[in-house]
Formats: sequence, structure tokens, C-alpha cells
Amino acid sequence: MGTGSHPFEAIHDYDKYVDGMPRSAGVRSFLAARGIELPEGDPNDRPGVETFQVQANTSPSLSCTAGPAPNTFLCPFTINRRSNGGGGKIKGAELSIMKAIGGGFGVDANYTYSDGEADNGDPIPGNSKNTYNVAAYFENQRISSRLAYTFRSEYFVTFDRSTQLNQKDLTSLDASFSVDVTPNIVDTFEAQNILDEKSEFFAGDEFRPRAIYDNGRVYYIGARFKF
Repeated sequence: MGTGSHPFEAIHDYDKYVDGMPRSAGVRSFLAARGIELPEGDPNDRPGVETFQVQANTSPSLSCTAGPAPNTFLCPFTINRRSNGGGGKIKGAELSIMKAIGGGFGVDANYTYSDGEADNGDPIPGNSKNTYNVAAYFENQRISSRLAYTFRSEYFVTFDRSTQLNQKDLTSLDASFSVDVTPNIVDTFEAQNILDEKSEFFAGDEFRPRAIYDNGRVYYIGARFKF
């Protein structure tokens, strides 16, 4: 048995040693952090025997303690709920340019820098520090087409179990095309997420993923009629 005896702290120790791990790995990680060494034991060891297997299999949570009756536990927990926050500040700048090259071709680009922080020091939800869009287009009397690339740097989403939930850098390549078949009919085509990028969310640090959404490529074909 090691000398570490500092009790388990539900928020800080859970986030640092347990979060995102299977139960047994979380128990092993926490015990090692406290310098506590236990014999491995057997999964069939009875409660009360000081082995790792007992700790891993009988405690529903590292933050729980034995209750007043057999097989009961007292477990503190935290409830998060949305509420109106205090004030905050956002400062930044935006640059944009649109330039016709000739022959119906042109480019359209913009960049936004946004630095925001709430009065209590928390990040402001949905605020990316760097965002830019670059698009090339072609237009004439019958055809309109556009290819656009968008980049958005990582941003804070919300608090998840007392830990900041962030979304990683987000990129997207999209295209649209329309043609006037007749004065009354327009055919359209649109493609989204051509590069098949994924949306990735992480807790605090990027090595602690929370969710990965693979939305795939999306295509739309349509027609507009004018009577």
C-alpha cells in the first residue's frame, strides 16, 4: 500500500484520471496517481478484501462511499443546467474582397478575427478566433456556379460534466451550380462537404475525444419553375 491518502475529488480527479476510460482502467489510473499499490487479486474476491479487482468491481464510482445498508452507496454528483451568463467582450476585425477577373469569372474572399471572453474568464460559446472563406465563381446570363472553401478554428461549445466541450477546426468545400434551361425553368445542383470532413468534439484537450460525427457528403438536385 502506498502512502497517498488524499481523497478522491469528483471534479478534478475524475477529469484527470478517470474520464473517458473503462472502469478498471480509471481505477488503476487513480490508484497509481495516489501511489496506492494493491495486489491484483481475482474478479471473484469478496468485498472487503484489499485487492485491485475488488476496487474495480464493487465501487460504482470512485467518488462513492459505502451507504448505511449493505450494497448501498452514497454518491455525490453535479447537475449542469443552462442559465443566463454575465457580460463579456468580443473584439476583432474583418476583411473582405470581391473581384471580377473577366469572362464571367471572379473570386470572393473574407477573413474574420474574433477574440472573445466572458467576464468570469470563460470562453464565449461559438466564438472561433479565426474564420475565412475563399470562393471562385462563374456567371453569365444562363449559368451560375460557385466553389467555396471555408475554415473555422476550434471553438468552445458548452460545459460537459464540468469540462469544457470544444469543437476542433472545421473545414468544408462546397459547390453549387444552376442553369436556366428555359426562361421558366432552372435546374440546380448543390454539393456540401465534398472533402468528407468529420465534426470532432473534445473535452478540454484534443487527446480526449467526446464525439465524432461522420456526416458524409451531401448532394441536392432540384428544379425551379416559374409560371
